[in-house]
Amino acid sequence: MQWKQEIKEKEHMVAMLAEETRKVQIHKAESRAQLLKLRKKVEIDSRLARDDRKRLEDELSRLRMSCQMSDMLLEDDSFWSNSIEATASSSIAPYESSHETSRHWNCMLCLQNEVSVVFLPCTHQVICFPCYERNIKTVGGLCPYCQVKIEESIRVYGPSS
Repeated sequence: MQWKQEIKEKEHMVAMLAEETRKVQIHKAESRAQLLKLRKKVEIDSRLARDDRKRLEDELSRLRMSCQMSDMLLEDDSFWSNSIEATASSSIAPYESSHETSRHWNCMLCLQNEVSVVFLPCTHQVICFPCYERNIKTVGGLCPYCQVKIEESIRVYGPSS
C-alpha cells in the first residue's frame, strides 16, 4: 500500500512538473511575442524618425536656398534703386534749376555720360553707348533697369526727350 501511495505522489509530482513546464513554455512564448512586437515598434518608430529627419533636412535646404535667393534679389534691388536715386538726383537737379525745357539723363552705370541707347521692347533709355558696349555681355541681353530680354537696341543721338 505504501508503494501505491509513493507511485501516486510521484505521478502527482510529475503532473505538477509538467504543468510548471507548460506554464514556463507559455510564458516564454508570450515573452517572445512581446519582444517581436517591441522590435517591430522600434523599427517603425526608427523608420518614421529617419523619414521625418530627411523631410526636415530637405525643407531646411529649400528654406536656405530661398533665403539666399531673397538676399540676392534684395541686394540687386538695392543696387538698382541706389543707382536710380543717384542718377535722378545728380541728373535732374542741375537742369531743373537752369529752367531748360529738355531733360538730360545720365547713364545708370557710369553716372557720367548722357544716356544714348534705347532697349526694345521695354523702351528704357538708361545707359550710355560706351557702357552698353562694355557691359552687354555681362548684362546677358537683359535690360539693366527692368530685366526684360533685349530684342533690339538702338543708339540715339542728340538731346534725350
